[in-house]
Amino acid sequence: MSDLARAPRRRSLALAGGLLAVFALGGAARGEDTRSARLEPKRCDRAKLAPSAERRRFVQVREHVVLGYRLTEVVLGRAALDDELPLVVWFHGRASAPELPTGDHADTPPVRLLFPWAPDRLGEGFTWFSMSITEERPHALGREIRARADELAPVLERFMARRPTRGRAVLTGFSQGGMLAFGLALLHPAQVEEAIPVAGWLPPELARVMAPEARAVPIRALHGAADPIVPSAETRALVRRLQHRGVDARLELFDADAHAMTAPMEARHRALLLEAIGAPRSE
Repeated sequence: MSDLARAPRRRSLALAGGLLAVFALGGAARGEDTRSARLEPKRCDRAKLAPSAERRRFVQVREHVVLGYRLTEVVLGRAALDDELPLVVWFHGRASAPELPTGDHADTPPVRLLFPWAPDRLGEGFTWFSMSITEERPHALGREIRARADELAPVLERFMARRPTRGRAVLTGFSQGGMLAFGLALLHPAQVEEAIPVAGWLPPELARVMAPEARAVPIRALHGAADPIVPSAETRALVRRLQHRGVDARLELFDADAHAMTAPMEARHRALLLEAIGAPRSE
């Protein structure tokens, strides 16, 4: 445990050509568990859900607890753990958990990945919110998204102050993770370089209360056109609303009828991440 502990985890994504190699899109492999959350009062055994210790090269891992949140830090490539590096923050989806990169990253451009863990148990994984979007309670869900974003913003700020970060953070995530990427970019943009939400959405009221500085944060959203869990029409409406408010927001739709990543979505997500960490806009 690092000194950060003093302050009170699905689908793998390969970045080919010796670049960012394996990331995990929380919730994308199996799709989301759409049942209502039943939060267990007893402490869950997170060790059983930790990534398996597969063979890895040039993958360095460090665990932190910051303001009560568990964070898994991973440095890929030929870099020291404490080098100043670009940062990608990856939020997992509902009933899922982070998975660490595997394989040989000798040719991966050095990058720091941060995998926050949701605090509440759901099924075999964890959840950021007590309800699913399928319950059709947008105002209640919006309140939970905002509250979680308000909690996570100082967590990221403190982590970035303690760990050498080049520029600001690139935020990404699948489903619930995409909602958090949207939410943090709009409500707490100061530490955000770019947001790349996948199959995410926000209730309209959160767009209305966005911080003025959010207009400077590019949002590049990806979504399956026939996603049965998070309807693409809702995300289209959100992006249009953001554009009308001056946000540099774009949405790309893909031929997909499941709440999961397709190969074309993965390829585009890969390209967007590479662009974001390879040409940071921060001064």
